[in-house]
Amino acid sequence: MTGEVQGLYHKIIIWCATGHPPYLSSDMAKSFSDYLLSFLKSAEGERFLQTLGYVRLGESTGDKLNAKI
Repeated sequence: MTGEVQGLYHKIIIWCATGHPPYLSSDMAKSFSDYLLSFLKSAEGERFLQTLGYVRLGESTGDKLNAKI
C-alpha cells in the first residue's frame, strides 16, 4: 500500500517523542529515532524493508512513495 513506509517513519518519530519507555530519556529516544530513520533510508535499511515485503516503486512511475506487496 502506497505510503506505508512513510507511515512507518511517522510512527517511529511519534513513538520516540511520546511513547518511549520511561527509563529511556527524551534525548536518548530522539537519538534512537534519528539513527533508526537514517538506517531505514540507507541502502541496507532498504534491503531490510524489502525482507519485510516493502518494495520501492520504479523510477518511471514518478516520485511515489514505497508500497507493500
